[in-house]
Formats: sequence, C-alpha cells, structure tokens
Amino acid sequence: MTDSTDRRPPGCRVPLIVLFTLVTLVVTSVSARPTAHTSKPKAAQALVQFLTSAHSRQILAEIGGFAPTRDSVYDRARGEYLVQVRRALQDAGPRPTNRNYTEFGRAFRNAVKSVVTAQDVISGDTARELAEIPRK
Repeated sequence: MTDSTDRRPPGCRVPLIVLFTLVTLVVTSVSARPTAHTSKPKAAQALVQFLTSAHSRQILAEIGGFAPTRDSVYDRARGEYLVQVRRALQDAGPRPTNRNYTEFGRAFRNAVKSVVTAQDVISGDTARELAEIPRK
C-alpha cells in the first residue's frame, strides 16, 4: 500500500509531494517565473497552464493548504476545511480604510506576539496604544 506522499496524478511519473514541492518553489521564486524573453516559450507556456489549471489548484489546496483560486476546487472539496475557507472568503469584507490601518496592524501584531511568547500578557501601554491609534 502506498501512502499519500506517493500518490501521482494520472499519467505522471512524479509523486504528488515532489510535484507539489516543485510547484511551490516555482511559484515562490521570482527567478523561476517565465518571461517573454525565455529561450523555451513552449515549456514556459506549459508551466503557466499547469500552474493555473484546476488540477494544480486542487493539489495546492489538498496537499499544501493553500486557499484555492478556482471555484471548481471548492465544488469538489472533500473535507470541511475547504468548505470553511470558502465560507470565510464569501463572508470577507474589504480592509478598513482608516488612515492608521498600517500602524494599528503593527501594534496589533506586536500585542499578539507578546501573548504567544513567554510574556503571555499584553502590557497596559500596548492596550492604550491600540485604543488610541484609531482616534488619531
């Protein structure tokens, strides 16, 4: 019996985990992105078509935990995780337009960091700063 890391797409000789790793490296690497000046335009086109295909999006969602960019992936979701992601995206609203949004975000991240580290507490100064930023 093979485990999930050895599963392969139909007709593919590469295990999904290897394929996923390669796709992740390509997607996150600026130097690996195809350009108009590539010496291999057909290969670049095939790569872009694969990376944007429903099958690729399904692999990235199921194995990598990435939020799918295609509705068809959510439609074929096999678990509660993607149902919850879809619901969260449907219920999401735009970011606040407060001119101090960035400053508040920084202060909020620092507050969360202090709670999840050894400090395990939000200081009074941080709480005051968070309360004051939106009033500026």
